[in-house]
Amino acid sequence: MAVIKCPECGGNVSDAAAACPHCGYAVAAHVQREKEAIRQHELRVQQAQASARQAEAAKAKAKTNRVIGGIGVALLMSMCCVSSLCNAQDEHKAQEQADAKAAHQELKKNQRIADTKKNKETHQATLLKQVEEAKFGEAKRTLGLLKEAFPKEDWSGVETDIANGENLTSAMAELETARKLLKSNDVIKADDTFARVEQKLGQIRPTGEAQTKDVESIKAKVAKERKSIAKKVQKARADSAKAAKAAEEQRRKCGDNTKCIEVTAQKLHRDYEANEVRAAQKYKDATLVITGRIERIEESAILAVPRVTLKAGYLGISIDLQKTEAAQVAQFRKGQKIQVRCDRVGTVIMGSPTVDKCRLLSWWE
Repeated sequence: MAVIKCPECGGNVSDAAAACPHCGYAVAAHVQREKEAIRQHELRVQQAQASARQAEAAKAKAKTNRVIGGIGVALLMSMCCVSSLCNAQDEHKAQEQADAKAAHQELKKNQRIADTKKNKETHQATLLKQVEEAKFGEAKRTLGLLKEAFPKEDWSGVETDIANGENLTSAMAELETARKLLKSNDVIKADDTFARVEQKLGQIRPTGEAQTKDVESIKAKVAKERKSIAKKVQKARADSAKAAKAAEEQRRKCGDNTKCIEVTAQKLHRDYEANEVRAAQKYKDATLVITGRIERIEESAILAVPRVTLKAGYLGISIDLQKTEAAQVAQFRKGQKIQVRCDRVGTVIMGSPTVDKCRLLSWWE
């Protein structure tokens, strides 16, 4: 507690007094305002000091970042230089290795040519022997050596002999395969193989009269054997096409389900009317291909899909089709015959099942 001057009359008064005893001035409120003013001033000073410290810290951080950034740039530039130097060294080393390899290959080539020139007659004799023994791969390599050493000489005759030998050997192997296929009654594959034999024989360019006769003789035998089975081949191909068409029709009707049952609406109704349990077991998990005549055309009230009821018993067989079939169903009329593929049997009422998830396959007048 302290004695202060009254701001109003100047008399002495305690700072704890509620009012001045001389003039009645509200001393306590005045003292409170003074204390608040002092507190606000101190707060502003503290905020100013804090702002100054933050500014100083930010300035120091920016300076540090500039220094670190400079160091980073310098380091990056150094790394780039080192990397470029390393790449240059690697490229130089790779070029040296490539040059050394090329020089080695050139040296080997020159040695190979020199050896071939020195032993030309030996290589020619080896080439002829390889052709006679039907070692055509080896003959090609030997011919390559001779062509490399003597590029100006004409080697086309030897090349023709090798090509003829390859085609003839391949044709005879195919001919043996064709005859084995005939023995196993696989006439279609046998005929296709005979065709390949004729193609290979046609690629042969005989270089002499004897070779021409041999090739023509083989061609005649092949043509005769192929002609002898022509009728069997024609029948087999027709049967194969028929089977393929039947398989395609089966896939169209049944999709990928291996359990597929073709049934009329009448037969389906009789099965369920006779014994619903047995019928349920029979048609469980099966794709049903159902044929029947239209009795009613409507829309399923529950599923909102087109529904066609086929004539069968009292209630008929209800077929719930997919929504995408609605446009076609709109063209149908009562009495028309249709065929549908359905994925499952739903509810059964008095021997009359409802079959759903159905798609149209065919329809007739």
